[in-house]
Amino acid sequence: MDEDDKPTKLEKLSAQYGDLTVIRAIIQAIPYVGGPLDTLMSNGGQKWKMERAEHFLTSLDEQMRMLATPPKLTDLVTSEELYDLVHYSLEQAVKTRSSEKRSRFASIVRRQLAEALKWEESEAAAHLLADLSDTDIKILDEIANAPVCGTPFDGLRVAELELEKPIDDKIPCETFKPLNIFGAITGISQHAIRMSCSDLVSRGLLKDEGVGRYGGVAMHFFVATDGAHWFLDWIKTDSKS
Repeated sequence: MDEDDKPTKLEKLSAQYGDLTVIRAIIQAIPYVGGPLDTLMSNGGQKWKMERAEHFLTSLDEQMRMLATPPKLTDLVTSEELYDLVHYSLEQAVKTRSSEKRSRFASIVRRQLAEALKWEESEAAAHLLADLSDTDIKILDEIANAPVCGTPFDGLRVAELELEKPIDDKIPCETFKPLNIFGAITGISQHAIRMSCSDLVSRGLLKDEGVGRYGGVAMHFFVATDGAHWFLDWIKTDSKS
């Protein structure tokens, strides 16, 4: 059995749960939540998994129907690479509550079918999407489409993350108007946004542009990298290819 085909620990637990009499008795005895937890674990969430799988496939169907020209990828029945990509994307789609993320997995499959690009490209995009949250992608998209700024960021699309302890970094703010990330991303705590920006920098999707400019400090100004634009192109749900 291929490593990717092995059941996850949660799936194994759900499958075996109905036979674990002692464990079920302990869970049922938990105050307030015991009964609901027992019901949740015993049905294994199969209804949700099926609904998520259906949504992924429906989204792929809708996107494929919107293609302006026939797909370039041929030999679909014998393509081991296509099997791996669809299998992985479907597997990840049923793991996420986010309908938007499921549609993005469908977008990766649709683009690979439509354009017949290198398999390493679509596989890398799918694995990266699996690792990122909707918040990460929202922040990345906002920064990638930030205003073009002036000195000292001539021609760059810059976003600003307000410092926890304001300091004078001597960067002439009157010469450019960066996107305020906290203002653009609502409903998310500032701590979560800072963590997301840090993670995106570590993945090479954002560049910390404040360092080295005048008295600039880290984690203040950000620019989306070429890798970010590459990734955002892969997950666009606009399927008019």
